[in-house]
Amino acid sequence: MRAYQSLGSWRPDALFRTWLFRIARNVAFDRLRRDKLVEFVALDEDAVIPDSEAGPEAIAETAQRYRMLEVALAYLPAEQREILLLREIEQMSYDEIAQVLDLPAGTVKSRIARARAALLARMQSQMESLP
Repeated sequence: MRAYQSLGSWRPDALFRTWLFRIARNVAFDRLRRDKLVEFVALDEDAVIPDSEAGPEAIAETAQRYRMLEVALAYLPAEQREILLLREIEQMSYDEIAQVLDLPAGTVKSRIARARAALLARMQSQMESLP
């Protein structure tokens, strides 16, 4: 609804996708602030990640890696999680992320690098704590 109401503010020289993501992001943040809900939603523990050539042990290892990734992402600040998800899950370009977050492209690149380093450090510390 918010996008429809804001259609007049869309500039044809901007990508519609990034404009829409910015609206969705702002609405989500408004909702989180209003409801004071900031929670990372966990994946279903019973989720099975199928692998056509993997046996039960490989499936269990993959599920464990996903849980570790989920935990590591939860420890990142929301800003770092957001920028990683836009890049890696939404597969946005640096320029598209820059438009969505209203940041210079260079800042986007450095924030992604810092977020990746923080995620890697967290994953490594989790691996070291395994029995």
